[in-house]
Amino acid sequence: MLAFFLARDVRLVTDLIPNVHLPVHTIATNYLIGFALVGALLFVLLFTLSGLYKIRIYQSKIQEILDILLSAVYWFFVYIALLYLSLGFLYTVEMPRLIVLFTLIIGTTGVIIERILMDSIVGSLLRR
Repeated sequence: MLAFFLARDVRLVTDLIPNVHLPVHTIATNYLIGFALVGALLFVLLFTLSGLYKIRIYQSKIQEILDILLSAVYWFFVYIALLYLSLGFLYTVEMPRLIVLFTLIIGTTGVIIERILMDSIVGSLLRR
């Protein structure tokens, strides 16, 4: 959920496209909380279905990162489809697409960093 709020703040500063200045579309915090909650639950669900919460000590770290990236891309497409198919039915405020893209980048980077740190800690504990 933190990735959604960080993504909104990043979007207020930049659109990450050099020499192109797109109009800044943002979303109020009270609406973002609902979108972030649904996005986070979907993220956890897809990672669970992909088996990414199972402890795999001897799996290649590169394969684990690739699995994370693949699941994150699945999340992106499923979330975007869910957002735009339910516009007008479940909610009336539109979620800016760049915020969703920034959420994908920030969230995936955070998960990869977290996995590297956790693997280091688990490896250290196993050596002891």
